[in-house]
Amino acid sequence: MADVKTFVPPSLNDRQLLAVRLFNEVFKALRQIFPAPMANIKTADDLDMLRRQWVMAFAENGINHMGQIEAGLAMARKTASPFLPSPGQFIEWCQQGNSQHAGLPTAEQLYSEFLTYCKRRGDYECAEDYPWKSAALYWLVTDLFDAMRRYRLTDEEVRKKSEPLLSKMENRLGRGDVIPAPVKRIAPPRHPSGPTPAELLYAKCQQRKEAGLI
Repeated sequence: MADVKTFVPPSLNDRQLLAVRLFNEVFKALRQIFPAPMANIKTADDLDMLRRQWVMAFAENGINHMGQIEAGLAMARKTASPFLPSPGQFIEWCQQGNSQHAGLPTAEQLYSEFLTYCKRRGDYECAEDYPWKSAALYWLVTDLFDAMRRYRLTDEEVRKKSEPLLSKMENRLGRGDVIPAPVKRIAPPRHPSGPTPAELLYAKCQQRKEAGLI
């Protein structure tokens, strides 16, 4: 069977080189998960053809860090199919696994969580105290809620906005971004009760004026 240990072809740009290194790691793992179909890759030409397909797919679909690869391999280990996945199938696993690991819901689940938050938010001092299932859900739901209030969105408009918000979050995860945990915002300082210094000065001037001192 062809070996992939340290194979890095020349004349590639940085993105392609990264995709090659990721492919090398995937290849090693897939040999363990799918030993029978991988045994059919017997020659260097077989390996080179497989490598070109996967490297191109990784580079075109933003697969660029090991977190995505590990998520895809976790999904591969769960499949009941004995067949080697196509590059497209594996990329879909990477994206699904990455989203699940980060606690991303589906668009329908996001809308349902939004409705639940709207009903229960009055029980908590602030959004950060709400029992969120994940950091990603906090940002998604509060973004939806803020947009609803700012733009007076209808229920249907909120539902439609769920999908682009999810896509944006998935793109962030695809770049390797870490979703920050909810952090309670510091409330602005309250002004002391009573007249302000400017009001006190004005009153003093009025008193002096009435007394004929100015």
